[in-house]
Amino acid sequence: MNPVRSSAGIGTLADPVRQELYLFVSAQPGPVSRDQAAEAIGIARHKAKFHLDRLESEGLLEAVYARLTGRTGLGAGRSSKLYRRAAREFAVSLRHALAEAQRELVCHMNHALITGLVESVAPPQVEARWEPGDNRCCVSLAMEGQTGGRSG
Repeated sequence: MNPVRSSAGIGTLADPVRQELYLFVSAQPGPVSRDQAAEAIGIARHKAKFHLDRLESEGLLEAVYARLTGRTGLGAGRSSKLYRRAAREFAVSLRHALAEAQRELVCHMNHALITGLVESVAPPQVEARWEPGDNRCCVSLAMEGQTGGRSG
């Protein structure tokens, strides 16, 4: 995974409209259309399209195509672009003299930071775990009830 692209993807959520769209899409049990997302957060369809496509290009959402009319065959119309939360994982690793000298303090600060980020932008099933390893500070993200997480 490209670390610069990972940071940009997370940074995309700094925009309040994108964050709200991401939270809405992530909370749905299945893929959602542009119209559903726009209506849910009270914005115009063209604005939802722009932000949803940006979230997709950054790897935070995935697109699938399906016909919403229920019709099949010739004349059934064009498939709609639907969005769902991507299965993508993010990893952030920073080396610094302070981290080496004050490992426990920095580990707890990182855990608090990532926990706050997860609580504000991730689906409720995601949790940040404090799991330090040898010569590193490690906060991992995992689905609730899952053993072992992804290092951050």
